[in-house]
Amino acid sequence: MASETQEHPLQGGETLEVTRTLVTDKYGNSTHRYALNGGPWQASVTTMGQYISGNTFGVASNWAVKMIRETGNLDAVKNSNRKAKEDGTALHEQVNTFIEDGHVAEENPVFVAWLKTMGHIDFVASERFVYHPKLQYGGTFDAVGIDPRRGLTLYDWKTKDPDSFEKNHGESHSWLTEQSQLAAYIHALWSMNSAWKPVRGVVCYIMRDGAYAVERQIDIEQGMRLFVASRTIHTVIKEIQDEP
Repeated sequence: MASETQEHPLQGGETLEVTRTLVTDKYGNSTHRYALNGGPWQASVTTMGQYISGNTFGVASNWAVKMIRETGNLDAVKNSNRKAKEDGTALHEQVNTFIEDGHVAEENPVFVAWLKTMGHIDFVASERFVYHPKLQYGGTFDAVGIDPRRGLTLYDWKTKDPDSFEKNHGESHSWLTEQSQLAAYIHALWSMNSAWKPVRGVVCYIMRDGAYAVERQIDIEQGMRLFVASRTIHTVIKEIQDEP
């Protein structure tokens, strides 16, 4: 299984090594795992936080029925999900390239919408691995940067369908999950004694049609309580599954 290692800078100039690998289970599901300084592999923030769903099932079901009815195509949902994933991946790559070397992807209206909202941020790192030594989980954050008015901030990029987003009055149906994941990254940075210690976390929602992007600041402690609760469920289920 292929793996990638990053050196993570700490306060005082020292570094830690965080390694990420991709594993596939017997059902064909692929997930990332993380290790600190060559230690044992641990689950990702995404895996441990999967038990926070809010009303996403009901929302997704209604959206799927609506799409099939409008298009008359039973594969419409699958095709739409694939396209959304591809567009989201492309945006993340373009943002990462912009942060690293300043290249502006003018041909992509979704990136342009992101840049209009995020252009005032002084980014210091992107796509970096983190690991919580005590709670033993890892993850990859999107970016960390300095907001000139609010200080060092950890950012997460999410593309959204504008109709669904606006129907919900500018809120994400998966807000609780998104808030918990970003809080888990922040707590990992704090616990690592990272050189980057954000004082706030922000999810930036970018509309898939490139119309606009908006910021939503998370409640770090509320998000972490949610994540820890989900992590506990994950741990109990794993212990039961590992029983002889």
